[in-house]
Amino acid sequence: MTALALAVFSSGFVLTLVLLIAEENPPNFVFVIALYLMAVVIVQVALVAALDRWMTKAGALIVAILAAMATAFSLYLVHLNQPLTVSLLYTAGIGVGFGAVMFTTRDAAGRRLLAVGALGALPMLSLVGGDPGPGGAAGLPAAAVEKLKGYAGIQLKDRPNIYLISFDAMIPLPAAKKLLQIEELPYEDRLADLGGIAQPSAFVTDTPSIQSLDAVMKLDDLQSFPSEGYFTGRLPSPVSTLLSANGYWIETGSSVPFYFGQVGSHIDDHLMIAKNLISDSSLCKFAGELAWGWGSFGFCRMAQFLEDKPIFDLAPVMENPNAAYFDSAWHQKVLARLRAPLADQSQFLIYYYYYPIGHAPNDFDSDDPKQKAAYRDRFAIQAGKLAEVVEELYITIQQNDPNAVVMFFGDHGTKISRTVNWREETEFWVQDHHAVHLTRAGFGHDCTRASFPEKYQGQGYMTIGRTVAATLRCLASDPDSLDQLVEFSDKFDFSQYLFD
Repeated sequence: MTALALAVFSSGFVLTLVLLIAEENPPNFVFVIALYLMAVVIVQVALVAALDRWMTKAGALIVAILAAMATAFSLYLVHLNQPLTVSLLYTAGIGVGFGAVMFTTRDAAGRRLLAVGALGALPMLSLVGGDPGPGGAAGLPAAAVEKLKGYAGIQLKDRPNIYLISFDAMIPLPAAKKLLQIEELPYEDRLADLGGIAQPSAFVTDTPSIQSLDAVMKLDDLQSFPSEGYFTGRLPSPVSTLLSANGYWIETGSSVPFYFGQVGSHIDDHLMIAKNLISDSSLCKFAGELAWGWGSFGFCRMAQFLEDKPIFDLAPVMENPNAAYFDSAWHQKVLARLRAPLADQSQFLIYYYYYPIGHAPNDFDSDDPKQKAAYRDRFAIQAGKLAEVVEELYITIQQNDPNAVVMFFGDHGTKISRTVNWREETEFWVQDHHAVHLTRAGFGHDCTRASFPEKYQGQGYMTIGRTVAATLRCLASDPDSLDQLVEFSDKFDFSQYLFD
């Protein structure tokens, strides 16, 4: 029985590693997971041997219930589009519970059936919510598929490189004054000094970050393009379809690995940092809130410990001694990418930074003066650090790609209103969640500073998706063809929530 357990769980171990390598994950990522899974296999086999001898039927029933609950949670994670390998890893940990039940079954035929079923469950569970496949649009309504055909037919008269860089909780000065009692924002001043043009009354159509950046890729057409997965290319979007049809390289990226879920075939690449790839993943961010960091069977704690060791520094990053205050690894990787635009192909790059600012924590209480003062003080300090980040990005693009289209914007607000009832305090909630800073570069292609036709304007406001749509209209050979396709479906009537 112990030998059978070893065979089953070792097979799962090998299967997971094959998938890791097939997906071309960084060596340090594969190495850490390999060590962890070896430990899991040893624990599983030891547990099976002990349970086979000592566990009663009542104990087996308890383990079965716990395993069922853990499996349901694992399915939920996969449904949220956790990447395939991370989901497999979590499910492999759940295998401890499966093994306990499986090998306490005294009937030999039943044991063999359960063993084979458990082995096949790992790859099958990972398929839930997977990538629709190259060129497909599975999961989209028929009307959306027809719209995408229209976007694919739009020709651009000019094809400059396009850079959209988003920062978490990058809010405009009116919001900072009203919500945080902050009278100046260094990043706004710095961008203005560099020649950037700030857009007043800018909002994001949807929140949080995943939905916000998905909305940009959908050009704020939330009705025609439901679901999630446009930013990472699991689903084709108006932006990716239009630009791909015009020969663009489509690249997204995030400072938080895997936060936006598994990468699909409708973009060309997704930039992220290899160092701390595991402990910084969205799964570990979530597990860190469970059982004092011991969620996910302690895997994330072990990964964090190992990743700090020199042996795992297999993907060295450039160090900037003057940039110790922000996420140097991610920022330097973005800078390196911006310094080397593709020589033979136009490129569309949209990157997301969680730091330097970051939104308020999940349990933030806006009625607690201590919490509000602490976040306000931190925001003021980090806003100064963000000024240094945007300045370096702005100058780098200006020096290396002076004809580009460039925008800097927030993905949403500070979320200090997250614990209020939005129906009762709608103005506070909308202004806090949806009002963002937007600056268009003062240099580069003329379409960076394109005017906004009436159809693309809100009543006294603009959104990020509308601004990108207006930019693409400026580049289009036949602007009317885009006018017939775009439909803006803002979550709120933002004209009712403008700042004084």
